[in-house]
Amino acid sequence: MNNIRHPKPYRARSAVVVSFALMGVTIGTISQISFDQTRTFIGRGRHRIEKSSNLVPTISEQTTYLTNPVMPDGRIDYFSAVNLQFSRRTTPENNAAACFAKLGIGIADLPPEQLAQVCHLLGVESPMTKAGWFQFLNDPDEQFLTNLMTAKSQPWAAETAPKLYGWISSNTAALQSVIEGTHLPHYWAPILRFDQTTRLRDAFLTMHDDCGEIAQCLAARAMNHLHQKDLRGAEKDLLACHRLGRLVSGSPFFTPLAMGMGIDHIAGQGDKALLEYARLSAAEAMTYQRKLRELPPLPLAIDNLDFAERLAILDAVSSLDHSSRVQLQFGANRPELNADAIRQTMLDSTLRVCNEKLDKFAAAVRLPTFSERSKATASLMVSLESEMDAAGHRLKSGFEYKTEEELGHDIAIIHLWLNLPPIGTLLILETRAQMRHELLLIGFALAAYRADHSTFPESLDALCPDYLSVVPTDLYRDQPMTYRKDGDSYFLYCTGANGIDDKGQAANSIDSEDDVALHVIYR
Repeated sequence: MNNIRHPKPYRARSAVVVSFALMGVTIGTISQISFDQTRTFIGRGRHRIEKSSNLVPTISEQTTYLTNPVMPDGRIDYFSAVNLQFSRRTTPENNAAACFAKLGIGIADLPPEQLAQVCHLLGVESPMTKAGWFQFLNDPDEQFLTNLMTAKSQPWAAETAPKLYGWISSNTAALQSVIEGTHLPHYWAPILRFDQTTRLRDAFLTMHDDCGEIAQCLAARAMNHLHQKDLRGAEKDLLACHRLGRLVSGSPFFTPLAMGMGIDHIAGQGDKALLEYARLSAAEAMTYQRKLRELPPLPLAIDNLDFAERLAILDAVSSLDHSSRVQLQFGANRPELNADAIRQTMLDSTLRVCNEKLDKFAAAVRLPTFSERSKATASLMVSLESEMDAAGHRLKSGFEYKTEEELGHDIAIIHLWLNLPPIGTLLILETRAQMRHELLLIGFALAAYRADHSTFPESLDALCPDYLSVVPTDLYRDQPMTYRKDGDSYFLYCTGANGIDDKGQAANSIDSEDDVALHVIYR
């Protein structure tokens, strides 16, 4: 949730300043160990040639990955490519982001020029006033945040948190519009440049942070509805929250993907409260289970890795030869080569190596089971780290590179190490989100069974075929879920990414590698 309202980059870059012990240097960006700010060494010669012009990568599927759109300077316009890919089926009428923009979502703090740009891209009019906008929080006090934290997952009364209730009430009309927007089939929020020097990896998305705050508002209102015995109102808000998470997850880059999973998790906490407090009839439980089944699946990490994240990396590499003077020292026996020819070969080689490595990661993430994906990506990361250590040592020690391709390879390896997204973490989050969904489907089957039999079953097999067609398995181990009945409560869980039965511990941690659990106490 935003306590201070301002646009944010799509990805936190606090970790960009990385210290390489082997290299003995601290670097802020990959450019400091690349073409434009570092002397690189090829052979023993003393010939030095200064940079004469900016270079344009050779456009091909092996180097730039895309062959269009092309900017006037001959480079691939990766910004436009991402926007075109994610907007290709959207219209102002079917795009939830266009609906949200009319509520001030994602645009409230944009400068006038960027506000006009976003509205133009979405096909909506630039707002003249803020009437009807969602009222975002601005520096809420600690008590308010404490109340909001608990109000998302259990019933609460207005008098116990009057400020929270007032905030939610002030957004009644806006929330109704949000709910309507979540029924739309597409979601594309434009990515923007700060200026022409902005790289794709440093662009900012316009809406996903705001959607996180809206999800908390919806979930808290759902729990207030539950306190008032308004089951329909609670379900309406929670299902809208689930849909919102799926819409946000479909945005380019991993940060919105993780945000969407977090929004879905918020909705799941509210679903757990329905199981504990709503005393659902069998028909009510099965109806809600059906609505959960009808939700579109959460987007997969591979969809982002193999397009938007790949383009962000290639865009950064393509821009490395943009600034200031470069001195190259290369072999005296190669006086026929000019500086641009050397840089061109290095740049193309760097792009080619990046694509080859990214192809391997994409293939690993496409493997059928979590265990296979996890092992393959971990192996690739170990290999990449080893290559990075060796490349860093060569660059620092003035290694005598024989060819430009060798140097391009090392630059690519270090660049990937710095900029590759946290694939392993995203695979864990992705699988946890899938398992939480399966646990909830079982949970509502258990609620229907209890409504019919006045007790929970002794085993999950009793749910088939009346309440479940088949009991979902643990995706981490491809084994049955663990289920324990204890009077009017039960504990249902699967192992987490560590593959160890932790007896359901860390069930509420969104990024934990431990068990994924649903502990329901019938109240």
